[in-house]
Amino acid sequence: MIAMIEQIHWSHSIGINLPHHRDFERVAEKTWKEFVNRLSRMLKAKPERMLWFATFEHGPSGSNPHLHALIGGPSRALNEHEMQASCVSIKQAMQVPRIMAEGFENGPNAISYLFKERESSLDDDRWPMPSPNIPETLRRRRRM
Repeated sequence: MIAMIEQIHWSHSIGINLPHHRDFERVAEKTWKEFVNRLSRMLKAKPERMLWFATFEHGPSGSNPHLHALIGGPSRALNEHEMQASCVSIKQAMQVPRIMAEGFENGPNAISYLFKERESSLDDDRWPMPSPNIPETLRRRRRM
């Protein structure tokens, strides 16, 4: 999985602060799926064409639940300012505390961005959450 992350051209990093809730992980999964669906509609792209890799963290104190994600694919069409504007619109529609978006330069920092506060990069069965089309995208690139 780590090698997969390093082979994708990620265009933006996304941070989403989550509302406080008893079942953080369920809320995180639902929030991420809604974010991807809304962004893909804004890009006029099918959600299955979106490339993303998302992780969930409770935060250092356990009281700051948030998502870290890298996105690519159709989102490369947006510059950093356009992505930030799209995220403001999505944040208002989703009513989450905060969504941050920045342009992302590929490099070895992809792994540290996604997994910085986790004890293990693969420590549960739901998170991390890669987009299902990453393996096929990488296979197609190898054939070219």
